[in-house]
Amino acid sequence: MANPELALKPGMFSRIEIVLDKVPQVVAIPPQALRRAADKSWQVYVISDEIAILRSVTAGLTTANWVEIKAGLQPGDAVVVEGAERLRDLSRVVSSPAAP
Repeated sequence: MANPELALKPGMFSRIEIVLDKVPQVVAIPPQALRRAADKSWQVYVISDEIAILRSVTAGLTTANWVEIKAGLQPGDAVVVEGAERLRDLSRVVSSPAAP
């Protein structure tokens, strides 16, 4: 790192963020909504008419709070974030809306 003004001294440190890629307008879900299938693929429960439907998805870029979904979900699909471990495909659920 260039230091022509000698502003950086030994023992100093900084916090930086390196942005490797930006993807505008993606479908993203909280990482807690993802479930690992036996074949190591990713799945989520999508809620439709108070029925939880298990759906395979393709995950993309991941941050601490969000996982990009490249295939398998549409914008506006409601996914189960909490309690998915107690569900089976086609379980009846009572959902509470979350922030989009």
